[in-house]
Amino acid sequence: MKKNYGGRRQRKKLRVRRDRAEVMGVASIVLTTVASWLRVRQMITPRVGVREGLLYELASAQMGPPMLTDEQRNRSQVMIAGAESFAGRVRCDLNHAQQVQALALQLFDQLWPYHQLDYEARAILASAAVLHDCGWLINRKAHHRHGEYLIHNAKIPELSASEKNMIASLVRYHNKKSEPSSTHPVFATLNGEQRKTARLLAGMLRLAESLESDHRKSISKINLEGGPRDVRIHVEMRDASRLNLAGIARKARLLEQELKMHLTFQRVVVIEKKRVA
Repeated sequence: MKKNYGGRRQRKKLRVRRDRAEVMGVASIVLTTVASWLRVRQMITPRVGVREGLLYELASAQMGPPMLTDEQRNRSQVMIAGAESFAGRVRCDLNHAQQVQALALQLFDQLWPYHQLDYEARAILASAAVLHDCGWLINRKAHHRHGEYLIHNAKIPELSASEKNMIASLVRYHNKKSEPSSTHPVFATLNGEQRKTARLLAGMLRLAESLESDHRKSISKINLEGGPRDVRIHVEMRDASRLNLAGIARKARLLEQELKMHLTFQRVVVIEKKRVA
């Protein structure tokens, strides 16, 4: 008995190969069922296959941050460890801080072709992400300024004075309560290149913190596509939680300004497979 895979004429019209036509009907039923179950209103359909995905990974490896030397890696680890130690002393919410750190570093790494900052900038961003809410020790109100004060005046042996001031500045500007300004004493201690870097890193931290603003760790990861002037950020969610895209877009303006690009955001629900005991 001859199987019918939609008809040769239909396949030709839709430009679908025979092997794809065999599974498209079943796949559409599965996707429709899953979408109905999760109440998903939109789905993103990739226009690439396995081959294109492999090429993308190879290209990403070549265009990502350069490999660190052992000395650079050790220095980064020391800086971040010093920040984490201080975060523990001032009773930061480390679960939330580590999620913000993970998202901030994903932004740093995936945007590297556009900013090309070095390992020290990455370690400063990671440290500031851990400490961004440390000002809560004094008062939740104006905690961005309290955090700046604590870090600027703290004794953190693993950090130089310049590194502390960079981290303090990022903490000051992490939540859009104030913008980078030379009238702020700590930011004023930075030279021109450091101020440029601080504004860019503050933009990344501000966006990462807004993605984790509900403190639920509902985002598994983010993926960037497009460029060089229009970049879409796919926000992969672990569940069907809502995402305040308008609020996130507002928090992204500093980063857009520094990179001279436009960012848009798309929520993607990822279905995680459950392990069978």
